[in-house]
Amino acid sequence: MQKAKPARASDISSRQVASKDALRLAMAQDKVTHLTGELHKANEKITVLSQELDSVQHQKVALEQAAAAAKQNDAGLNDQRETIKKPLPATSAQNVALESLIATLKITASDTKEKNADLSAQLKDAMARRDELNKQLTDIQKQKKSLEEQLVVLKSSGTGEQQKSAQMAEQLSKANEQSTALLKELAELKLQKKDQEQQLATLMTSSTGDKKQSAELTMQLNKASARSDELSKQLVDLQGQKKNLDDQLTALKASSGDNQQKSAQMAEQLSKANEQSTALLKELAELKLQKKDQEQQLATLMTSSTGDKKQSAELTAQLSKATARSDELSKQLADLQRQKKTLDDQLTALKSNSTGDKKKNIELTEQLNKTTAQAAAVAHQLAEMKQASVAVDKQLAELKKQKQDAETALKNEQLKREIIVTQLEDAKTIIASQQALQKTVVDNVPSDKANEASSDVASLKKQLEAAKAENATLTQKSQQQDNAMQELTLANQKIAADFAALQAKPADSAAAPAVKGVKLDASAAKDTRTSYAVGTWYGDNATREKEKMTSLGKKLDLTAFMQGFNDKVNNKVQLTPDKISSELIDLDKMQKKQFVATQSKNEKQSKAIMTKAANEKGGQKAARWRGLQSDSAR
Repeated sequence: MQKAKPARASDISSRQVASKDALRLAMAQDKVTHLTGELHKANEKITVLSQELDSVQHQKVALEQAAAAAKQNDAGLNDQRETIKKPLPATSAQNVALESLIATLKITASDTKEKNADLSAQLKDAMARRDELNKQLTDIQKQKKSLEEQLVVLKSSGTGEQQKSAQMAEQLSKANEQSTALLKELAELKLQKKDQEQQLATLMTSSTGDKKQSAELTMQLNKASARSDELSKQLVDLQGQKKNLDDQLTALKASSGDNQQKSAQMAEQLSKANEQSTALLKELAELKLQKKDQEQQLATLMTSSTGDKKQSAELTAQLSKATARSDELSKQLADLQRQKKTLDDQLTALKSNSTGDKKKNIELTEQLNKTTAQAAAVAHQLAEMKQASVAVDKQLAELKKQKQDAETALKNEQLKREIIVTQLEDAKTIIASQQALQKTVVDNVPSDKANEASSDVASLKKQLEAAKAENATLTQKSQQQDNAMQELTLANQKIAADFAALQAKPADSAAAPAVKGVKLDASAAKDTRTSYAVGTWYGDNATREKEKMTSLGKKLDLTAFMQGFNDKVNNKVQLTPDKISSELIDLDKMQKKQFVATQSKNEKQSKAIMTKAANEKGGQKAARWRGLQSDSAR
């Protein structure tokens, strides 16, 4: 029994080893199946990529064909241009043919531009597709690397899977070969893309080279014209300096004094003029060189231009103008140099013939100081006069504005007055008709109906009295507005007189005295008291306006009312006169609408009273009496 135990232990150990080997084989088989699946996926991706590469190659071929067609079109265009460049006899038929050829050339140029744009778009698409292929290749390479690592692990740990690993190694080598082939094709595509981009660049540059040259020439001509203008300005300045020097020389000849400082200043000015003249000569030389370069460029353009004869003619005209201008400037510079030489001679003569009259110079300087002081005083007085005139202008502008505001307010008040007068006329007619109805109905209507009619008539009378009172207030307000307008006109006349007095006596102009505070007592003036009374009247009018607005269903904001009054008095109105008049007109329209509503209501009430009276006893007699009354009126 003791000898059987070790045999059983060996059996157990062999079984364990076998089970472990079986587990390892199973795991290796699972990994191999997984790797084969991934290799199959990689092969599928490689086939897809090869198909996409074929499509890209087809696109490349199409692009090459399009580029070749564009080159052929350009060659045809160049041939047509060369045929146009040849001298032709100036006949009308040939001119028509040339115009048609130019039109066809323009059309073909536009077509080539469109084709170039299409080619550039196709190149962009090909580049994007190439980037996508590069990304996919990098992903495949990463997957290949991971597969290789897994194969290495399997080789180290696997026991009996050498055939499958060899197959996988072959598949990996095939995948590597396909990836290298794809990389080569991508490199070729990159080279082809560069060639196509160069072809497009050559096409674009060949079509726009002449335009760039013409634009550069026009820019150079513009610069030359601007420089010639600057030189002309400098010549004008030099002429002004020469005139000043001539004036100074004449003054020196008249005084014949020893004025060394002035002579030194003149010498400095002459040296400056010499420097400016030398600078102008240099600039003229540069302009001449630029002119020669431009003429050469024009000659090259005339030989290589594509039929733009008008532009070349304009450029030649501008160049001729620039040359003429440069010749004129050179002549003026020569004249200035001659004048400078004469001035130098005169200065040397003055220096040699100058005597020593310093006292005269001192007296002249004193007189100059006195005259400058007097001129400063006069300038100060003129400044004060200007300030006073500006203040008066401001006052006049404010008065004109106040006058315009008052006129607009008067127009609004007149509109209100007309509306109220029409309302009064309508109310009078309604009350007269209702009184006549009341007289006819009183005899035949019971006492309670008569009382109702009389109460309606009384309410209408009250409305009429209120309208009359409002009309009276409006008339009073219009009179006050007229008085205010008269006061404004008087103030305007007074300010005009003050302004005339200021112009007559500018030295006596002083600041206006400050306005004192108003004090209401027995010593107050009548105008002050009336102004205060007008202010109280405006305050009383505020309550009436409040009642009107409440009857219309609106609310009077007293703070806004006071703000408007203060802004109007201080000439700081926050709304324009048009907006103010529109607001007032809207309020008047609401009042008129309310009056029309009350009028229609009263008419309805009177009709109801008449119908009730006709239904009562004695109604037929009243109707007969009304008919007789109407006949008698007829």
